[in-house]
Amino acid sequence: MLVPATMPGVTDGQVARMLRPRWARARSYLVAGLVVCPLMFVLTCLSMMSIAVAGRGVSWWLVLPVVGAALPAAIVLGSLRSLLYEPPRWGRAAFLTGGCQLLLGGIPGVGMAMNAGTALATTGASAVFLLQLALLVLGFVFAHRANRVLLSPPCPELGATPFTVAFRARIADLGLMSGSAVVAEDRVEWSARRHKGRGGPTAHGSLTFARLRGARPTVLPDTGRWIPWLRLSDGSTVHASPGPAVLLASDTGEWMLPVTDAEQFVQLLHWRVNRRT
Repeated sequence: MLVPATMPGVTDGQVARMLRPRWARARSYLVAGLVVCPLMFVLTCLSMMSIAVAGRGVSWWLVLPVVGAALPAAIVLGSLRSLLYEPPRWGRAAFLTGGCQLLLGGIPGVGMAMNAGTALATTGASAVFLLQLALLVLGFVFAHRANRVLLSPPCPELGATPFTVAFRARIADLGLMSGSAVVAEDRVEWSARRHKGRGGPTAHGSLTFARLRGARPTVLPDTGRWIPWLRLSDGSTVHASPGPAVLLASDTGEWMLPVTDAEQFVQLLHWRVNRRT
């Protein structure tokens, strides 16, 4: 089964029972976003081919949009096992899959169907193309919703699962800034980015559990001054806003993570570390 019906990777029966409702809902959204929508897109390309065949007759190249839509669907279905434990990637995977299907299958398919030259073919192809756009949006929404349902609100018991859990960082800087702190399978990672065009300067950091010496919640005081957090690749500084935060102690010093759910972050991290020991 591509997406297991029971919570995967959990050996603690009590945790499995507690998180079962979350997983049941998340699984339904995940299947809809990364399985049903891509397969439905392939079917819409088959309908485009049928419209083209009805108007122009059979030609071998009419199958190309179907192949173009089927290839991204096959890739995402084949990648589900590796994607399963990475909820923050689900929405991006659904959007990339739908976008590739649209470029490789939907757009060529609607062009071939409309070239049939009849009003009925043009109307039918337009309607199917609108359905494809809806599938692209729905796939992303369902996959993103699956991530939210499974991980929000965060709870310590998620540390007993193999899922990567992401927390949004609290950033004071104005503009298109984003940041996150992530508890992965064997490490804590954090990052920030200033969005500019297709990319923008970034900053990344990580600390493996082997180097972790402790974690505790704290509060960043409101002193009237901006609190430096990370330095981006262009040399500028990302600042954290006052409020809850996590202090990570390592063999090389301390790291601060400005996350609002600091208590839950620390408890979840302790669960994850204990799970690996």
